[in-house]
Amino acid sequence: PTGVTGPEIHHLARICAVVDVFDAMTCRRPYRKAMPVAEVLEHLESISGGHLDKELVRCWTSIMRKK
Repeated sequence: PTGVTGPEIHHLARICAVVDVFDAMTCRRPYRKAMPVAEVLEHLESISGGHLDKELVRCWTSIMRKK
């Protein structure tokens, strides 16, 4: 709403965005089943650099693939 973009967005907000998308897709919802983690990680990578911070997505997917 304030018009900030890219690096102007606070790093904690960018981290929250990545985790929020991951959580929304991996959790069961009344209108759909939870998606498999591997599929969600691929989706995050496909939208990184646009909607999500590319480096933070890389870090998140790296951590989640180790689990």
